Amino acid sequence: MGKLRGTETVGMVSASRGRRGVILISVLIILSFLAVIGLTLIAFVFSRLAQVETETNRLKAFYYAEAGAAMSLSVLKGAFDIAKDQTTGTIHRTAYKDGYYEAFADTSAGTITGIGECHGARREIEIKFKAL
Repeated sequence: MGKLRGTETVGMVSASRGRRGVILISVLIILSFLAVIGLTLIAFVFSRLAQVETETNRLKAFYYAEAGAAMSLSVLKGAFDIAKDQTTGTIHRTAYKDGYYEAFADTSAGTITGIGECHGARREIEIKFKAL
């Protein structure tokens, strides 16, 4: 065999090229694997963020419903008078920050229903009470 560039022979050159091809393919496989893991991790994080936002909105809606029910109870007890037409304990839809609340009192059944909503999440609570 003839010499090529100093001490390298033609047979060694073809073996070196073969090893470079195997290394290149191995590196591409490893990079592809890491890319898939990275994309999966990113998808998981965004999915979890959406779940947290949904749960936060549901919790806010619950607290808004509680606020409406508490205001209705206060009106029934006579703690404050919002308006002359609300002495029945009904709290009309009231905007608050990024949602709203409202409440309806049924004095004959002894219940107050509070409704809260925040970014599409809606929660209802019902409070039972005895005659005041």
